[in-house]
Amino acid sequence: MWRAAAVHCLEVQCDDFHRELRLQIASYRDLASSAAGGKTTRAGGKLVPTRGFAYITPDRPAYGSMTTAGITGLVLARAGMVGAGLGKADVMPKVDAAIQAGFAWLAAEFHVRSNPGYIDRADDNWYYYLYGLERTCELAGIAQVQGRDWYYEGALQLMANQARNGTFATERPSGLAIDTTCFAVLFLKKATLPASTGD
Repeated sequence: MWRAAAVHCLEVQCDDFHRELRLQIASYRDLASSAAGGKTTRAGGKLVPTRGFAYITPDRPAYGSMTTAGITGLVLARAGMVGAGLGKADVMPKVDAAIQAGFAWLAAEFHVRSNPGYIDRADDNWYYYLYGLERTCELAGIAQVQGRDWYYEGALQLMANQARNGTFATERPSGLAIDTTCFAVLFLKKATLPASTGD
């Protein structure tokens, strides 16, 4: 089941259009080690293709909320395969490369003011994108993307959208404050636990 989920995510990841980025991601462990004066294992310097996700099919332009969902699917499938004793499965190198490519897309497009990527989606699902960003980074143990503190930036943006009664402004007049508030609280609480892979 986990392998099938991983294969599906690999099949629907968008093309990179030959775009690459020198990806720099820092884990919480990296930052703690650096603060203690130790060596870090920060990923960086290596050119990585930028491959995001769109909704359902890979032939549409990628955007933030679906890219965070796609990376999340890959991270969970990877953890599931490791947990099931499939850590050396033939698909694992492709999964690892796809996760890196997803983070490279996020790094290349990173901002927290709207749903990044495909411009037609910029004003839709912003809160869901931020929750997806939290979920993806927390599952993978990522503290910084391209030297930027995703949580700090996202929290500042969210706080500017909170009303006096505690709710968060909706994206559209017909939107529901319960939806936006739930996604905002999930982000702010860092509600997602890291994926346990055992490796």
